[in-house]
Amino acid sequence: MNLRPEAAPTFPLPPGEGGPKGRVRERPPGSGVQFVATPRPGGLAIIPRDAKAEAATLERLAGWAGQFSSVISLAPPDSLLLEIGGSVRLFGGLDKLCSGVRNGLDALGFNVCLAVTPTPLSARLFAHSGRETYITDLGSLRPALAPIPLKFLPVLPDILAALDDLGLTSLGDCLRLPRAGLLRRFDREFVDYLDRALGRAPDPQRRYTPPAHFESRLPFPEEVVHTEALLFAVSRLVSELTGFLRATDTGVQRLDIALLAPRLPPQRLTIGLVAPNRDAPHLFALLRERIQRLELQSPVHEMVLHADTLIPWEANTEKLFKQAGQPRKNPAALIEQLQARLGVDAVHGITEVPDHRPHRAWQRCLPMSARSAGRRLNRPLWLLPEPVPIEDPRPPRLQKTQGPERIEGGWWDGEDIARDYFIAISARGTRLWIFKERQGERRWFIQGMFA
Repeated sequence: MNLRPEAAPTFPLPPGEGGPKGRVRERPPGSGVQFVATPRPGGLAIIPRDAKAEAATLERLAGWAGQFSSVISLAPPDSLLLEIGGSVRLFGGLDKLCSGVRNGLDALGFNVCLAVTPTPLSARLFAHSGRETYITDLGSLRPALAPIPLKFLPVLPDILAALDDLGLTSLGDCLRLPRAGLLRRFDREFVDYLDRALGRAPDPQRRYTPPAHFESRLPFPEEVVHTEALLFAVSRLVSELTGFLRATDTGVQRLDIALLAPRLPPQRLTIGLVAPNRDAPHLFALLRERIQRLELQSPVHEMVLHADTLIPWEANTEKLFKQAGQPRKNPAALIEQLQARLGVDAVHGITEVPDHRPHRAWQRCLPMSARSAGRRLNRPLWLLPEPVPIEDPRPPRLQKTQGPERIEGGWWDGEDIARDYFIAISARGTRLWIFKERQGERRWFIQGMFA
């Protein structure tokens, strides 16, 4: 199906939801509403609309919606315009594309009305009037617009009153009048609006540019005193984050959460990842592990999720033929889950160091950052904290199978050694790494064990 480049779904809330003008509303209430009515013992608590919060919410939604289209425009105070002409085939058809948009916004807690038309203004008219419409042919646009009441047109009240005096109640009534007559009775701006809505005149839109970092906040309708209640907010914010990351083709390797309370410093939580990630279930699982072990310092009124550094995304290349029954292995995900549960300091890697002395030949490193020193020596993975003396290294107690390997060094740092190392098998069949001193008492010791 071919769409004109101007085809644009727009997402306002149907009229009547949240007040006479509140077409964008979040659940739970907080921002982007005309009124919030909360039952109280003494009646209803009425909270006025927050225009600043609405604008911020609309911008956040634009960043999230970029995963469905690369051309997005803000239509304040309650609409987004997406150019989807180049996205329909990518998403497998118009129905699948619109279902993805609707399901994603529903997961974020928004009530929406979608309209797909060849022009931005007509899409806004359908959506504002609560008429979900899917029109891809410009020739079908005019008859579809005809039933829309004139009260949904964003024109001056004087013009609406003049139209009503003429007995005109719908857009179709206006369109049946001669264009020259409309120009004589009304200003040029009104007629230009109709021309742009019908596709008779160009209607360029200002393109939205996403920010260089991600930040989203979610106020709570009531103060939160238990960590379990925070998980709903985490799920919402992570869904918004991963949509933004797909839209910008980036991933994150660090997430910061701030729990806000009035007149108190924020309680902060940081999650580090081994590799860039943008998988919503995985990020939610990591944050859930940390939050479930968190002790709240005070009741929480608002949660803020912040990702300062966005890393360009490098997609993994799949094999052409997958082997059945073999799940995809992701060591980074396992490491991140262990860090979230045990703590960052409890999970680390081991990397080689160019030093022949066994206790100096390795050191801790960040997971998955180990590097080889280029040696291929037969050494055990398990080294004892301190060498254990051997009373009698002779057969049958120990049978040497390989060696000696002479190691001398360390004079430069005061930890010099001179030893002959052997691989031996004990009477129980355990492979041991043993050595004999070449200085002093020339005793025998066990240094480590082979698996």
